[in-house]
This record gives sequence, structure tokens and C-alpha cells, in this order.
Amino acid sequence: MLNSLGSYKLPKPCLFLEAQGSMLKASFIATVGICFLAFQGCQTTSITDEEKAAKIAEAKRLEEEEAKWRSGYLNRIMESERMVWDVLAPLMESAVDYRANETFGYIGAVFVSGLYYPDFLQSEVEAAGYGDHVSVRFVFDGSVAEQAGLEAGDKIVSINGRRVPRGDAATTFALRKMKRLLKPGETNLLEIERAGKQLVIELVPQKAAYYGVVVVPSSDRFIQAEDEAIWISVPLVEALRLKEDLAFVCAYGLSQNVMRHSKKRGQNSFLGSALDLAAAVHGVNLGGLFGSMGQSAYKEGFVIESDVIALFLLASTGYEIEGYPEYWERVMLGGTDREFLGKGEQNRIDLINKVIDAIAEMKAAGETIFPTAYLGGDTSILD
Repeated sequence: MLNSLGSYKLPKPCLFLEAQGSMLKASFIATVGICFLAFQGCQTTSITDEEKAAKIAEAKRLEEEEAKWRSGYLNRIMESERMVWDVLAPLMESAVDYRANETFGYIGAVFVSGLYYPDFLQSEVEAAGYGDHVSVRFVFDGSVAEQAGLEAGDKIVSINGRRVPRGDAATTFALRKMKRLLKPGETNLLEIERAGKQLVIELVPQKAAYYGVVVVPSSDRFIQAEDEAIWISVPLVEALRLKEDLAFVCAYGLSQNVMRHSKKRGQNSFLGSALDLAAAVHGVNLGGLFGSMGQSAYKEGFVIESDVIALFLLASTGYEIEGYPEYWERVMLGGTDREFLGKGEQNRIDLINKVIDAIAEMKAAGETIFPTAYLGGDTSILD
């Protein structure tokens, strides 16, 4: 389970999940080998120099394998980050003005700190240039950041004269503060460090519903929304081979943040997937494909609202949304021996199709794809 975003620390239990089993096994073997050598070093009469050399070589080989594994796992996390942001960035831009208090300054860049990544990978993270400071992780093509000359790897020193903190506070700053200090429509000053040199960049942010993304090492497939970030596991990203499927999941998670569902519930909550949502709403055991929700207080209204907002975001971003209900049907039936959806599940799919029909009518009429009526309290789209 993940810790509260109030502290912005990576969830410690994630460091010891099955996904890290091979690395931990290698680490254990290496440690045992080193301890064995230390003990044997005192028994000079019972081991030859050749045997010592062989054991040292084996311990070194295990250490190298462990280092190679860690490097490879960090690459998996970072590749998952790239895949998520490829679909999330346009969706966040489309979510502008859905809710005024969820719209922030946005420059088309992603900010991170080294603590976005697990403890056991910190040496590799630092080698990649991400430490206890706020850095630029991605700069999107054609963005305000790219046009201003910002580059991936730049360290943020200050923003509009406000010094950027280091350490644990840097993580909080990257997730929560940066977007609030960027002033849309005005000239902003970013002081950065690049290759040991200090530079000042001027740029004019746009607006978007920007949230941080933390890709988590885990043995489970899940996505979790907090009121300031979206957490998603490596196995889930890697399992969603089709970009459209990843977009469906990310749009659903983003909708939870845009509509502030976690705040409304007054506590953290798993989004999981339609599997877990339906399980929570309708009491059906669906096999937990995306992991347990960990909470049974989910209300059906949140589920439906997430679908409504996700469909509008997807449609306005250019995705074909006809495959959205089919995807969730596959998810709900996955891991079970059932051929048909339960009543509550089918009701949800029926409502999804009603929203899709309504959006199709808006397109045919040449209207802007925006849930104006729904956000104003009119739920007739679901009648």
C-alpha cells in the first residue's frame, strides 16, 4: 500500500515486492558470499589462495549481475514513465478548465526528484543525473518549454525568484509547488543549472490540469490517484501493449484527480480498475486483475463520473472512444470463468454507451466536445 502523498515518500513496501525477487536473491547471495569470505579470511590454513581468488571472483560476478539488474529495472521504470506521459500529457491539456481549482501553470515539461524512484535504485538514479534536487525529466515536442530552450536533465534552481529546495522537500516541490508557481499568460523566469553553468530561461506558461506521475515497482497491476499525483505500477504499464488501452486507464485515473474524488472521500483510495471498482460497488469477486482496491467504500457515482469525464477527455484529445466499453468488459471478465457481465457491470457499460452516443451527437452537430452541462450539475446525459 502506498503512503499518503502528504509526505511524498515512495511507498517502502514496494521495495520488497515480488517484482524485486531476483534482485534481492542476487543481493542475498552476494552478501552471504562476502560474509563467507570474511570468515574464511581468518582461517588461513583451510583455504588456498586459488580458492580465495575464485570466491572473490564469484562475489564480484554476483555484484555485477545485481548492478546490471538494477540498471535494467530503472530503465523499465523510466520507459514506463515515457509511455504514460505520451498519453497523459495531451489528456492533461484537454482537461484545462474542467475545474478551475484543478488548472495550473503548464509548460510542457515534467519535473521529478531522485526520490520519485525507489531507494534500492538511488545509485543508478544519481548516475542518470537525478538526485535530491528538482530536475526536468521530459520536454515535449512543440511545447513552451522546448521553445524556451529547456532540456531534459536541467536542474531547477529557482522559479520566479523562489529558491527550489533539496532533499525530501524537493519531491514535495516537484509534485505540488512547481505548477502553482508557474503563472499562466505571464513571463516566468526559471533559473537552471546545466553542465555546471547557471542559466535563466524566460517562458510564458499555458494552462493544464497537471499532476505528477510516479511509476512504482510492484508485483501488482494498479493505478492510484491522489489529489496531487497519479501512481501507476510498472506491470500495469507493461501489460497495456496498445496505446489506446493505456489511454483508457490513464484518462480514468486522471478523471479521479480532476474531480477530486480522493478529497471527497476524505481518504486515499485505490482506483484499481473497473474490476475492483465493480467489486467494490456491486460486491462481485472479479479475480483482482489489477489488484485489490483495499477499500470497500467506493460509491457508484464516482465510478460513473470517472467514465463520463474520461470519455470527454479521450474524445476531445482525438481518441476513438468506441473501444472504451469493450476494453472494460474484457477487464471485468478477465481472470474469471464467466461469459457474461453481472447486472451492475452491464449497467455501467450501458451508461458508458449512452455517453458515447451523446458525444457522437455533439460531434455531428459541430459542437465543442466539453461536458459543460454535466459539470454544471445536469446529469441528463446519463438518463
